[in-house]
Amino acid sequence: MDLSVEVLIHNLRARRDTLSLAADALKNESNRFNKSIILLSLGTGFFESVKYRLGLDNDTTSLLPIAASSIIAFISGVIQIKQFPEKIASIVQAESILTLALTNCRNQKEVTPTILKEYNDSLQALEISLTPETRAKFLKKAQKNLISIMNHESEYFEVIDPVKNRKFVKGPHEAETVPQVILNALSEITMTDVVSPIIAPSVKYDVDVVKTKSTKKSKAKAEAAAEAAAKEGDNEVDGEVKPECEKDAAKLEIDIEAGIN
Repeated sequence: MDLSVEVLIHNLRARRDTLSLAADALKNESNRFNKSIILLSLGTGFFESVKYRLGLDNDTTSLLPIAASSIIAFISGVIQIKQFPEKIASIVQAESILTLALTNCRNQKEVTPTILKEYNDSLQALEISLTPETRAKFLKKAQKNLISIMNHESEYFEVIDPVKNRKFVKGPHEAETVPQVILNALSEITMTDVVSPIIAPSVKYDVDVVKTKSTKKSKAKAEAAAEAAAKEGDNEVDGEVKPECEKDAAKLEIDIEAGIN
């Protein structure tokens, strides 16, 4: 296989993720043992307090704390045998070597003897820190995760490129060009069109519509005044309003329109 910088970068990324997954697995296993010890210790203390308060003194209650202490000692021994802290420290050290080699590869455009030496050193650190079974298990998982990440990145760039080119995105693999009419309308929009409705909203209203509504209201008020006068019987002649009342209504209408204008 022809080694290029890109190939080295992918290999180092997969092996660095392998070390990270292995370290996380060891930490989780160690935490489970430690939690078991904590729970058993708390349970033993609680049981001793209850036994003392209730006066429960018999053979069974005396053996339970001894059994709990034996289980705690067994779990502590297992932790010592598995050597979780030492294994985690070895993995972290190897991970730092791979991270350094990966950084140097990313800063180079072609494979050099120095880069190749760092790559081989990182592989040796990986082989020392993990057993073959553990390395095969987590390397397969790391490569699967890396492929998934690269697929998501490819889909992302397929979507983001049309957006940069001013296109409407329909889905992850298709896009629709912005209509030219919308682009022309957007280009004609100015800050005055945006700010003026906030500063002087009355400018944007239709003056004719306002005058028409105001005239209708004034006429309605004038007719209401005329009808009120007609009901009183003072200005009514054969069901019609007298000229004096009509003049008053017309004057009221003119005053209202002059006030609006």
